[in-house]
Formats: sequence, structure tokens, C-alpha cells
Amino acid sequence: MPDQSPRAAVSGPRTQRKRPGDLTGVHSQQLAEARDKDKAQAVQDEADLAAAERVQKLNTVVDYTQGGVRTDHVVETEPVVVPKEMTIRVNYPIEEMTFGREVISPPEYDENGLCTKQAILGGLNRYDFEEGVQYKVPWDLGEHLKQKGYVYDF
Repeated sequence: MPDQSPRAAVSGPRTQRKRPGDLTGVHSQQLAEARDKDKAQAVQDEADLAAAERVQKLNTVVDYTQGGVRTDHVVETEPVVVPKEMTIRVNYPIEEMTFGREVISPPEYDENGLCTKQAILGGLNRYDFEEGVQYKVPWDLGEHLKQKGYVYDF
């Protein structure tokens, strides 16, 4: 006795789930396959966009060395650390951080080291840091953030 019916042997290819005469079923099957392909392509496009944004963030250095004024520079080479500033990448977002004051005019001293004219100070320096973005900051600000554990060590 055969294990399959004669109809099952001639019903179509093994990969086809719907009967060829069932046009609605075959059409809905084709639409489902197209939908799945479009969904997979959209997921891939989104992943590619996220990777491109991540590369841009990793190659952007925000310069905070001029008293809290934000200037963005896209660099193609590794940043050079100079004695008065350092390049950091924070591992946690920081919003509205206050550190230091703007010095409008520095203090003046006489030959004995006594202060003859005090410094004129401006407003407070405020900083915003995003996670994963490189920032060029004054050395003391970078050291402060390292001591607090906010700087990602390379």
C-alpha cells in the first residue's frame, strides 16, 4: 500500500505551500515573501545608517578649549595632545556641566608678587557631553572627568 495519495504526488513542487489553482493563496504567499524581503532590507538599511552615524561620531572632535564655546572639527587623523589640552571620550552623557569661569582680564602682579589688580571674571563655563563623541577640553577639565570616572580609557 502506498504511503501517499496519488494526488499528493502530483500537487506541485515541495516548496509550494498553496495549491497552484488557488490564485488567492498563491498571490498572498508572493506578497508575504515580498513583504519579508522589504522588511529585511529596511532592517539592513537602518543598521547601515546607524553604523555610518557611529563612524561620524567617532571621527568628530568637539573643541571646548576656548572657554566653553563649542566648535566641531572633523578629523581624518588621530588628534595630537598638547600640554594645555587633552582629547577625551566620555562613557556617559553629561548635560549642563559647570566647570570654571571665563577670565576676561587676568590679575596683575608687582615685582614682589603682590596682586595689584584682581582678575575680572565672566560667566560660568557650561559643557554638554554625548556618550562616545570625542572632545578636546582643557587639561584640568579632562583630569576632573577622569577622576570622576566619566572618561573612557583607550
